[in-house]
Amino acid sequence: MIKLENKKNRFKGNVYVLTSKETYSSAADFAQAIKAYKLGKIIGEKTGGWIVCYGDIVEDQLPNSK
Repeated sequence: MIKLENKKNRFKGNVYVLTSKETYSSAADFAQAIKAYKLGKIIGEKTGGWIVCYGDIVEDQLPNSK
């Protein structure tokens, strides 16, 4: 783990990771790390699994996100 030098800007809220059967590759790895290190709560379906192919990154923003 990396120690943060400046803790005043550290996020102190709850962390939720949304997953589905279409969550693959590094996103599935990220969700697993959040769960393993108890950094947040996983919400949704079981992920689709690990790397199966390489492709484009898709970004989306939830309607109520700032």
